Formats: sequence, C-alpha cells, structure tokens
Amino acid sequence: MNAAEEQGRELDFRESAGLQVTLLWQEVGNRISVRVRDARTDDAFAFGVAAADALDAFHHPFAYAPQYGLEGWGAPGLRP
Repeated sequence: MNAAEEQGRELDFRESAGLQVTLLWQEVGNRISVRVRDARTDDAFAFGVAAADALDAFHHPFAYAPQYGLEGWGAPGLRP
C-alpha cells in the first residue's frame, strides 16, 4: 500500500475563507474520515466518522470535532 492509499481516497473537498475540508475514505478497514486544515495558520485536525454521519460531518466539521475528543476546535481559529 502506498502513502496515498494509507491517507485515503478523496471523496470530496471544499475550501472557504482559508479553511480546507476533505472527506476521505480508506479502503483498508472501510474507514471514513474528515480532515480540516486552516491554510492561514497551517493548523489541522482529522477524525474518523461513521458512514451515516460522513456527509454531515464534512459540511459541519466543527460541530463534530468535540465528539471525537478535539475539544477547543468548536470554531475556526481555536486550537486545543
């Protein structure tokens, strides 16, 4: 498996005001994750998400971040 496969296949991507949100799927383990990166500060976080919540988490990652132990990420620009 190469590095791109380990990171996951990009299912969707969006960017707004410097925030980049990527929805990823990893074939191994059939796992879905959401990655968020602030291009202005280079801060980033990622979390796995249930398939049933994937699209909602992609559109609202800051609502899901605290559920996955990422306290302090409740709004853009806040770091843990």
